[in-house]
Amino acid sequence: MTEFYCSETEYTQLWLSLDPVDTLFFRDGRPFDEKTRAVSGLPNPQILAGALRTELLRSIDINFKSLSEAIGNGNTFETAAFDVGGKIGAEIAQARFRGPYISYKNSNTDKDEILYPVPCTLRLFENNEKGKEVVRLDPLDTENSLPGWKNQNGGMQPLWAMTNNILRLPEQEWITCEGMKDFLLGKVPSINSLVSSDSLYGFEDRTGITIDSKFGTAKEGMLYATRRLVLKPNIKFWASVIASPQVITLLLESNNPRLLPFGGEGRQVILNSCANNFKPLTAQIELPQNEKNGRILVLTTPGHFGSWRPKSLRVLSAAVSEHVAISGWDLALDGPKRTRFAVREGSVYFVSPETFKEDMMSFPYGLGDVSDTALGWGDYCEGVWFHANNL
Repeated sequence: MTEFYCSETEYTQLWLSLDPVDTLFFRDGRPFDEKTRAVSGLPNPQILAGALRTELLRSIDINFKSLSEAIGNGNTFETAAFDVGGKIGAEIAQARFRGPYISYKNSNTDKDEILYPVPCTLRLFENNEKGKEVVRLDPLDTENSLPGWKNQNGGMQPLWAMTNNILRLPEQEWITCEGMKDFLLGKVPSINSLVSSDSLYGFEDRTGITIDSKFGTAKEGMLYATRRLVLKPNIKFWASVIASPQVITLLLESNNPRLLPFGGEGRQVILNSCANNFKPLTAQIELPQNEKNGRILVLTTPGHFGSWRPKSLRVLSAAVSEHVAISGWDLALDGPKRTRFAVREGSVYFVSPETFKEDMMSFPYGLGDVSDTALGWGDYCEGVWFHANNL
């Protein structure tokens, strides 16, 4: 995951665990009215950042009505937070968020371990003797030509695997820390490092009616159904906040643990501020210093780019998953947010060693615009890659 490149005297990072006390509900951008089913998915960065920002603003007793009016008058969120909440209000507005990440309890270490979306360049094949095995796709060397391939977008190279086996997409959606570390080091992860969503969470269907507050009876035609998220035992969410020491202190000095509204329908999680020795295991690796190595970037949260790749990022090859539509409700402006389409997590970008350092100067906190990455969009893991014919 990306690091926050600022002086430790200015910013501090704090890990937070979010453990549901009931089913959770995270709506997508589709309309919801009578005779429809609202389906929950996993929480996105926008939901997490909104919940944590609100919690921080509540801790300083900010006047939310005045804050809403200030934003409605055309002020930026940071300016409005400063006008209403003073210096600490502005520091809350400047806080950056990472996550949410899903974790499981590693039975060998008894520690929470972050799970990552499976990179789009992993494939499976059937080995008659060993069962299913994993293979990875990497850029083909420029010395090798592929019949029918036409260079696109400034000479992009095709992704390839040196195998005669029939390759299929993995059914599993997640990969462990060890599996992701292997992938980031240019190795092939083990099949045992892939994890299915069914072992992490499920969904529960419920039917409800709308009650007329005046008569205490069901409103005619107001029958609806929802599908809610249910995490399995020992599965929870994690996030991190990168902010000034004063903002971090607000989280540490508040009731710990405490309840936090998270998602729709008033659902809550237990929020726990964690010291460094209790933070989850992650897939951070020590990258080789050889400047001849290209860099591989794997999205761990969706990215808003207005395209299939971040602007200014010159990619040699890419594997981009399907898009995801993101909307929501703007509490400050009391209206819906415009729908945007994000590149889904798990998408992979290969950057050549010649352009990597220059390109990444545009993305100090994540892939995308600074306003989006502040909320956790475009978070990524960084590793190295090797040409397909050199594996």
